[in-house]
Amino acid sequence: MKSYFFTSILFFIFFFTSYAQSSGISKELKAIDSISNDSIAFSKLKTLYERSHLDLKIKLEINYRLINRAFSLQEFGEAVKVSNESIVLANKNGLDSMESYFNKLLGISYYYMDQRKESIPYFEKAAKISAKNDYWELEASCYNNIGGALCDIRQYSEAEPYLLKCIDIMKAHGADEKQLTLRAYRVLARLYAEKKEPKKAEPIYLILIEKGRAIKDTVLLSSSLIFYSDLLAKRGDYDLAVEMGQEGIALIRNTNDRQMLQMALNIQSKNLTSLNRYKEAYPMLEEAFLLFRENFKNDLEKEVSNMEVKYKTEQIKTDKKNSEERSRKQFLIYGLSFGGILLLIIFGVNVWNNRKNAKQKTELQQQKLENLIEGEEKERLRMARDLHDGIVQDLTAVKLKIQNNELSSLRLEILEELDRTIREVRNISYRMMPVGLTKNGLIPAVEDLLRKISIASAIQYEFEYINMEDVESAELPVRLPEKIELCMYRVIQELLNNIVKHSEASLISVTITKHPDKITLFCEDNGKGFDESKIQRGIGMVGLVTRLQVLKGTITFQSPEEGGALVIASVPLV
Repeated sequence: MKSYFFTSILFFIFFFTSYAQSSGISKELKAIDSISNDSIAFSKLKTLYERSHLDLKIKLEINYRLINRAFSLQEFGEAVKVSNESIVLANKNGLDSMESYFNKLLGISYYYMDQRKESIPYFEKAAKISAKNDYWELEASCYNNIGGALCDIRQYSEAEPYLLKCIDIMKAHGADEKQLTLRAYRVLARLYAEKKEPKKAEPIYLILIEKGRAIKDTVLLSSSLIFYSDLLAKRGDYDLAVEMGQEGIALIRNTNDRQMLQMALNIQSKNLTSLNRYKEAYPMLEEAFLLFRENFKNDLEKEVSNMEVKYKTEQIKTDKKNSEERSRKQFLIYGLSFGGILLLIIFGVNVWNNRKNAKQKTELQQQKLENLIEGEEKERLRMARDLHDGIVQDLTAVKLKIQNNELSSLRLEILEELDRTIREVRNISYRMMPVGLTKNGLIPAVEDLLRKISIASAIQYEFEYINMEDVESAELPVRLPEKIELCMYRVIQELLNNIVKHSEASLISVTITKHPDKITLFCEDNGKGFDESKIQRGIGMVGLVTRLQVLKGTITFQSPEEGGALVIASVPLV
């Protein structure tokens, strides 16, 4: 039930959308139909056709109008192109009536290009489809066109059966007075006249003249009068021929059919010449010659157009072949591209997973390092407290007892030994967890450390603190986060120990610079320098680098050939 409901909704939406589209397009088509300028109308139809998502029948309806406007513009190549496209569309979608009709229009396109013989197969195909589906009037029209085309190439015997078949179909459906029937009769009468069978031709002409007058069909009446005039002249009835020809010419002038007028003037000039009425015949012959020149020019342009059509047709075939080749290449390219994209996706997923795993591994290692260093500092703190609060106090108590006891001769020696022991334990405790650092901060603790090392080693030192946030301020900086202060202190402590043990330096220079986003240490000495490739291999240096990595800090070592060393360490504050 739910599926049926949604199906109904979708059908309603599709129907409403199609109806709305059809209604809107129909209004636009009516507006275009009212445009008298064929070029403007043709352009608007092309623009309308290029819209996306048009209904198939609407597309074919637009194409029908495009072809007829192309006929008016004598753009027969365009008519051929649109007709072919429409035939393919109709065939693919099983629209037999449309396929038949556009085959007929394709035949007419070739007929207008004076390719009479080439037009016949398309008329035959249209007639065959029409007969199969009982489109009797379309079938009859195609037979009439075939008969007319065969007459034009003087194949009269082959033309006659088609014309008679057209007339029979129309009569069978009670349409013997329709325009199509009358046109077929007119061509048939002309055929008999050309075959020199005037007895068959004359009654047909008389019927056509009568019908033309009755229904006021100027084209039918004028052409019938002219051809009958020619027939009369051939049998020697020149007076009646001139009379019929004069009436026919007067009617043709109202139709603007220049080719028909040229032919009528030629026939009438011959009729007048036969009666020695040269003065009347000459102007007609002169007018006919001027029309001939004009029509020749048009025919020449048409021939050029035909050549363009042939060229375009070949070009279309070539383009189609190239398009198929491109399609095959594109299919191959798309296939390879899809495979490549798939491989890239798989590769990308693997890379992402590897990076994710690596990141997790790095984070885990980082956490382990942090835990290790934190544990180490806690152990240092515990041991420092134990030394200070336990052993130092016990030793101090012993010292006080000995001071108060004068019985022992070894008193002075023991006191001196106790003093050395107490100092050593206090130094150890201080190195493990400097009290000055926790109480006063990094800068005082570093100054105190430098002072003690200088006293113990006789190495001179220089120390400078620079606050880049306020260069002129002489005040000590605000306290930094505990981890950063402890890290920087341990780095300086390890560097100073190495200088004292290995450098043979006489001067140490330490500068701490605080930036808004980082704190940087410059530690320089004038000693013998070191091997940069080996400096980071020591246990103390490995620990130092590890501490900096935990805080995303960096460290570089420089030792010029002339001696001395410079170490730069930096830790971000944000």
